[in-house]
Amino acid sequence: FYSLVNFDLSNEAEQNISRFIFSWIIWFFLSLWVYLSTENYWINWIKKILFQIPVVIFTVLFFIWFNTDLDSFENIVFFILTLTWIISFLFFAPYVKNLKEKKLEQNIYYTYFYRFSTIFLVSFILGWLLVLLWNIAIFATFELFDISYNDYKIIANWMVTALCLITPTYALIQVPKKEEYNNSYFNENIFFSFLIKYIAIPFIYVYFIILYAYSIKVLSNFWDWPKWEVSWLVIGFSTFGYIIYIFSYIFEEKNKFIKLFRKYFPYAVIPQIFMLAYAIYLRINQYDLTVNRYFVVVFGLWLFIISIYLIFSKRKYLSFITTILTIFTIIISIWSWWVYNLPVSRQYDRLVNNIEKANILKWEKIVAL
Repeated sequence: FYSLVNFDLSNEAEQNISRFIFSWIIWFFLSLWVYLSTENYWINWIKKILFQIPVVIFTVLFFIWFNTDLDSFENIVFFILTLTWIISFLFFAPYVKNLKEKKLEQNIYYTYFYRFSTIFLVSFILGWLLVLLWNIAIFATFELFDISYNDYKIIANWMVTALCLITPTYALIQVPKKEEYNNSYFNENIFFSFLIKYIAIPFIYVYFIILYAYSIKVLSNFWDWPKWEVSWLVIGFSTFGYIIYIFSYIFEEKNKFIKLFRKYFPYAVIPQIFMLAYAIYLRINQYDLTVNRYFVVVFGLWLFIISIYLIFSKRKYLSFITTILTIFTIIISIWSWWVYNLPVSRQYDRLVNNIEKANILKWEKIVAL
């Protein structure tokens, strides 16, 4: 980032450095979750280093595969999808062994999930707060003392320092050590409790009242097709609801309102999944798969599975939510089911079929009518 800010580079050099930056971000989080996963097995430091070799190989392959066209939609999807499954894995990385043996206690996992979420949130706030406050100081100093300066480079260099050096360092310091993995002590934050009890959960109720009111409207006019936006609204509201479902675990026994929410929320999601399925079926039936519709199908299936699990399972592991998300995002990142490739190949086959029927394509060549 410093080189991009301070040097006048060729387009090819800028693209290669940008590819390196994206690859480094992947390496950073991938290396962290491998470290957290292996740490709980109490293996020696030499083996821990050896476990990082596949991480390096994956990063190199990612760098090679990541196209130099950084404006490409395919590249953006590729990067976000890879980053999503890696980060989601971080939220249960130390407990892979416990999950295999079905010995993960809810209180222990909740404490870890809460702490790790706090690391992300506080680091984000810290980084941008440092950027804002220091830039105010820079601006005031140069303006008051009439010093000429290149404001872009000074501000950009400080942003790189704050966001890419100080913030990740702070976050890594806060990551729990292996001695804390089995710690179930939760230090309740008053402001956090207020957000969960009086902001987040009431809004979940409001969101689902809106969705159910719309469902009634669609059912009363069944041939009036539901708007495509409803698919993403169901996914967005339900995902937000399950995030709050995890965070509200610790308050369940103290608050009847929260206990009611946690008991019936998975049931409330299921009918909306059918609304989502109906809406997306109509679009796929018309024009087949696109990247957008593929995501709707996958996330709809994810919500359906975790809802069914939380309804019928006696244990109701909170870690199941993030585990299934990780598995799903990995599956749709594999090339044959790759979220960009599968819709494109289906659309291509559909196009070929249509132009063959129209006698435009003959012997694999386009023939003018």
